Amino acid sequence: MEKTQGNSQNQNVPRLLQNSLRTLGVFAILAFAAVGHAQTIPIAPAATGTAHSTFFSWTASASVSGVTVAGYNLYCSATSGGETGTPAVNGATLITGTSYTDLSVTPGTQQFCVFTAQSTTGAQSAFSTEVSFTTPTNPNPPGGLTVVAQ
Repeated sequence: MEKTQGNSQNQNVPRLLQNSLRTLGVFAILAFAAVGHAQTIPIAPAATGTAHSTFFSWTASASVSGVTVAGYNLYCSATSGGETGTPAVNGATLITGTSYTDLSVTPGTQQFCVFTAQSTTGAQSAFSTEVSFTTPTNPNPPGGLTVVAQ
């Protein structure tokens, strides 16, 4: 059976479509990077604390492909992996250094926390590795004290 000119052109349509989609895919990847999604995540988060505060520290994120890191967000939850969907502990104000003290902790509770880097365009990185800690309970007050009025 002999192919007609029309059928031959129709067979090229899928090839043209594939080439166009490949080009669009490359464009989409470039556009994604151009809007500021290419910063790295905060590295090596750590936490130490007292009954009423927790001190966090981490290694700064690198700026990638001209995307500048504006600051960081801290997300915490009482369950591992529960940080997604929770509001940032630091609220709307970015953490601009590589440490943060949270004064809103409750004595004797376990927390799981992650950080994100945020670019100057407002895009956030993926979550850092999770850090977990338990705040100490309040120490018992010393016994045997007597209050004397003066």
